Formats: sequence, C-alpha cells, structure tokens
Amino acid sequence: MALDLNNVIETVAEIYVDVAEDALMTLVVEKPDSPLMINGDRELLIQQVANLIENALRYCPPGSHIYLRCGEKPEGGKVWLEVSDNGPGIADEDKERVFERLYRVDKSRTDGGLGLGLSLAKAVAGLHYGNIDLFDALPGLSVRVSIPVR
Repeated sequence: MALDLNNVIETVAEIYVDVAEDALMTLVVEKPDSPLMINGDRELLIQQVANLIENALRYCPPGSHIYLRCGEKPEGGKVWLEVSDNGPGIADEDKERVFERLYRVDKSRTDGGLGLGLSLAKAVAGLHYGNIDLFDALPGLSVRVSIPVR
C-alpha cells in the first residue's frame, strides 16, 4: 500500500517525544517537507521505528539525545529512516549478532528486554525490500533503514 514515510515518523514521534521527556531524554525529529512515498505496511513500519526508539530509551542514560530522521538518498531510488543516539553504542564485534533473535549484548541486564527489537526491525526492512545498517554515532549508535521508493 502506498504511504508517506513522513506520516510514520510523525505518528511515532507523537508518542515518543513525551516518553523520552519522562525518561529525562530528548527526542529530536527531523524530516523533509516533501513526501517520501513508499509501498509498505504502515503498522509494521510504526512498530519498527518504535522498537528502534525503545532500544535507545532502554540503553541510553538520562540526559541523552535521540534523533529520529528520514529523507531520500541523493542518488534516488530509496528513502531512509534513522534512529541515532549519543548513548553507549554497540561494540563492533556485536554489531552483526544484535540482529539475531534473542541475542543480547549484555547478558547481565535485566531490563525486561527480550532481545527481539533489532531482529524485528531487520525483518520489517526485509519485508519492504530494504536493508538495515548500524553505524557508530561517535558517541552512540545510529540505525539506518533504507527502503525503495514507490
């Protein structure tokens, strides 16, 4: 179904700006004025973005900034959405494994997470013929999802 990725970002931001504030963090939203049209499942994309933000909220300390951005790649043909933070990040040796179901970077954490967030985010990207990548935000982590345009 055709949809504007900006609307997905707006929907998630409406909820999580306040959640971040309650956690003593800031969620900054940056999106273009022009539509970012893709074919996709709105609910799955909302869940994907929500999972990415919830991961940042879970692993970043109070005072952190989380950025939710989207745009179109300059070479065209794909749009992207990104959640980045200035938290502790993920070690290079864990970056591929975090997409495995039930894998947790810190096995000693008992924060209620199940280790499904990034594996679900990767599955949703794949269902939309896209991909997901992790980057160092120096400090922090940046998760970028690329999806073909409609």
